[in-house]
Amino acid sequence: MTYLQQAINLSRKSLEAGEFPAGAVLVTESGNVYESDPSVAWYHGECMVIDKAIKAEGALLTGAIMYASMEPCMMCSAKMYWAGVTKVYFVIPKSKTNTAYAYEDDLPMNEHTRHFHTKLESIFDDSLLDEALGLYEAWVKKIEAKG
Repeated sequence: MTYLQQAINLSRKSLEAGEFPAGAVLVTESGNVYESDPSVAWYHGECMVIDKAIKAEGALLTGAIMYASMEPCMMCSAKMYWAGVTKVYFVIPKSKTNTAYAYEDDLPMNEHTRHFHTKLESIFDDSLLDEALGLYEAWVKKIEAKG
């Protein structure tokens, strides 16, 4: 299983737990793997997994790679930068979502990170887009049904 598939599986578990369907997996330079907790999606997956990894590693995450089911928001992007993450792969771009439900704005991640002193590379991977988008759309339907 790829790390992106692992992030989507966490997203599915989050939806099943009644939470926002997002998942994140972080891999350190030494190969340690950390996952977001699908039962507390209010705590953004990327932020959660960074906190978990820093606590376990006892250090910043220089050179770590993040794998996320959705394009990281502004807050998560900044936290990745300050933690030392250098690259993030994501499946659902902001442009495929209704930002009223998922983001603080509609700017792509690279617009938020372009002025960072060190590069935080963001890579869109659409190989699992249909699966990930289906989970997000199921959540939107649930929210809209509540009115």
